[in-house]
Amino acid sequence: MNTRVTGIEAVGEAPWGTHFCQFYATKEDLADILVPYFKAGLENDEFCMWVTSPPLDTREAWEALARAVPDLEVHRQRGRIEIIPHTEWYLQGGSFEQSRVMQGWVDKLEGALARGCAGLRLTGNTFWLEKSAWRSFAEYEAAVDGVLGQYRMLALCTYSLDRCGAAEVADVIRNHQFALIKRDGAWELFESFDRRRLQDALAVERERLAVTLESIGDAVIATDTEGRVRTLNRAAEELTGWSQAEAYGRQLGEVFRIVNEATGAPAEDPVRKVLERAAVVGLANHTALITRDGQRIAIADSAAPVRGLGGLLGAVLVFRDVTAERQAEQERDLTIDFLQLVNANTTTAGLIRSAVIFFQRQSGCEAVGIRLKEGDDYPYYEARGFPQRFLALENRLCARDSEGRVFRDGGGNPVIECMCGNVICERTDPQKPFFTENGSFWTNDTTRLLATTQDADRQARTRNRCNGEGYQSVALVPMRVGVERLGLLQLNDRRKGMFSPESIALWERLAGYLAVAVARSRAEEALLEADRRKDEFLAVLSHELRNPLAPIRNGLYILEHAAPGGEQARRAQAIIDRQVGHLTRLVDDLLDVTRVVRGKVQIQRDRLEFGDLVRRAVEDHRHAFVASGVRLEARLDSEEMWLSADATRIAQVVGNLLGNAAKFTPRGGRVELTLEREAGTALLRVRDTGVGITPGELSRLFQPFAQATQTLERSHGGLGLGLALVKGLVELHGGTVGAASNGPGQGAEFAVRLPLEPAPVQAASRAQTLPFKRRRVLVIEDNVDAADSLKEVLELLGHEVQVAFDGRAGLAAARESCPDVVLCDIGLPEMDGYEVARKLRAHDALRDVVLVALTGYALPEDRQRVAEAGFTHHVAKPPSLEALERVLVRDVW
Repeated sequence: MNTRVTGIEAVGEAPWGTHFCQFYATKEDLADILVPYFKAGLENDEFCMWVTSPPLDTREAWEALARAVPDLEVHRQRGRIEIIPHTEWYLQGGSFEQSRVMQGWVDKLEGALARGCAGLRLTGNTFWLEKSAWRSFAEYEAAVDGVLGQYRMLALCTYSLDRCGAAEVADVIRNHQFALIKRDGAWELFESFDRRRLQDALAVERERLAVTLESIGDAVIATDTEGRVRTLNRAAEELTGWSQAEAYGRQLGEVFRIVNEATGAPAEDPVRKVLERAAVVGLANHTALITRDGQRIAIADSAAPVRGLGGLLGAVLVFRDVTAERQAEQERDLTIDFLQLVNANTTTAGLIRSAVIFFQRQSGCEAVGIRLKEGDDYPYYEARGFPQRFLALENRLCARDSEGRVFRDGGGNPVIECMCGNVICERTDPQKPFFTENGSFWTNDTTRLLATTQDADRQARTRNRCNGEGYQSVALVPMRVGVERLGLLQLNDRRKGMFSPESIALWERLAGYLAVAVARSRAEEALLEADRRKDEFLAVLSHELRNPLAPIRNGLYILEHAAPGGEQARRAQAIIDRQVGHLTRLVDDLLDVTRVVRGKVQIQRDRLEFGDLVRRAVEDHRHAFVASGVRLEARLDSEEMWLSADATRIAQVVGNLLGNAAKFTPRGGRVELTLEREAGTALLRVRDTGVGITPGELSRLFQPFAQATQTLERSHGGLGLGLALVKGLVELHGGTVGAASNGPGQGAEFAVRLPLEPAPVQAASRAQTLPFKRRRVLVIEDNVDAADSLKEVLELLGHEVQVAFDGRAGLAAARESCPDVVLCDIGLPEMDGYEVARKLRAHDALRDVVLVALTGYALPEDRQRVAEAGFTHHVAKPPSLEALERVLVRDVW
């Protein structure tokens, strides 16, 4: 505390730095004041120094004080008090030297503080002072009065009334804050009016200075010329951990310990440089303050000299906490380094490998891994520092039944038994302390987390393999692009306390940059892969389209030379029919996939019973399985499962899966189809014991033109479009499709989930077949072979047919014969089919004729344009007999 008990009743308490005097007449007057004065000092753990002079010598002083302080000898032995004659202090060396005496007091104070004393309490009797030395001593007293306020000292000077005239009394009162004078047997305080006024003004200035210092946001420490602390403001107290009272008088290095932030080596004292150079000095870059409790705080700013009229008075140090700025600077540099790393990698594998190394080095964590949202278990794409046993367990996250099948939730997503699954699948709650607003999980003590969470809180009490492996600090940070989560970054360490909210925020930001880079690199790789698959596909397409041409050409040769109606002719017709059908299926698959990819497929939804559709599909394909020597087993739930779906498209899905299973299962193998209810969905599974699928093939199995097991695929033909078509059609119906395989030779399983609908009240009645009616048909087609062959087909069906080979001839023929139906190609020369339709509709006699567009353009916008031109119907090329019959017989009339 700054206020001290003086022990003198007339004075009471006085602050450190108080300089006052006593006028005495007898040695009893001296003892009357000085004994209680020093008794109070000893009781308050101060170092006491009594310099004696007649009329009270050293022996008498010890005896007088011993009567008041029974344990005085103990204090003396502990070095808490000295009583010495004036000749050993003021007149040491035979004469009075002002600077020596003043420095002596300071040295005594420093020694006392070093021994743990609260400060220095002193007195000196001036009876020894001769008239000739008075002026020099008065100057000394004035100097003491000017600087004593900077020190933890109380100074009481005693003057004999017998040796002071009026002038000397005035000098003494002027050079002290107040004087003790005995009147009528009682001690009273006396202070000059000028000094009181000066003291009041000084008090106001001191208060203003104190308020100013407390108002400064930066920390301020002022020292004297010896580098001893004199003032700390509140900000400095908070930063250093030292109070003003505790720091006062200590060397700056005790209170303001600074080190190099990077190396921890002591940094140069800025105040010492200021006092040496008398100039402003800035702190070295990257300086850290070691607080009283050992914390390290990054600081910055400067020190400057404090000058008075008499020269240099000390130094002032102004500094501030720059931890946030330093952290932002470090994070900026780290982010720049990471972005440079990201831009330097051109492949997903290289990018993720470099990122894992970067995160491990910068986080200081012993184990780092990255998972991508691929496959059911989302295994580590890259990991460093984890034991192999840990990776083996953590790469199988999904809950599975006794047969190894993955459990799925209502949305078809795999059920993952790990905190990684919570983070990747966005099952996080920011209200819980271990999750962040951005969906990260982190803890610095997994053991404590498990001990303090309820068993019911499954989000905290998952499989806990991290804790089982000894990892105490765990962070799981999602890799997000917008709202999509591509995977997660995992940081593990067996040490506690590796993370802070600030570091997690940094890892979240960098994981976001990584996610964008991964999405970009995967998109680029997908483009390259798509280009490669396109080239592959064009080669395959050329092969597949040429393959049927040879048997068709051979068949035509046989028909030209064989006897009509003979066995050779019939076999040739059968070959041509099969090969044309194969070509048609190839083109249909290609068109269907194109429509799905471009989102142009039109779904004609109706209520259908899925089990009935699957049974019919199984029977339709059974002959293919019998022919290939593969056993087909079907197990369907007896309960009806109703869908809102396009029957043709869903039959196409089932047929493609069965066809694929038959194609890739060798003779003697088995294919199992099951249909059951699961969580509000119909679950169709097709399992085979075939060639299996590699992990690499699984990742791109549903992409257009993807080819699995090339040699077997080629032996059966195909464009690699079937599974892409399956995926597109299933997703158009709000369902999901997935594939699984344990690898080559282990077979495969495809699972389709479709949302169920309530059963209808009454099934729709079947359409009735309408009777045949002969029609007058005009065919307008510029391809002569196509026109003539279509004419012959329609005539075989019993219709009367006329052909025109361009638009103008077609218009003339229509005006002349007034047909019932016009089948018109769109891509005609000179006048296209749209123009023909508009001109036919403009003719009064032909306004109601049925116009049918024959075209290879079958997208919704093509159909819309056909209708706007005046066509009644749209039939895609090449037209099937069923489509022609539907237009000519059922749908038109």
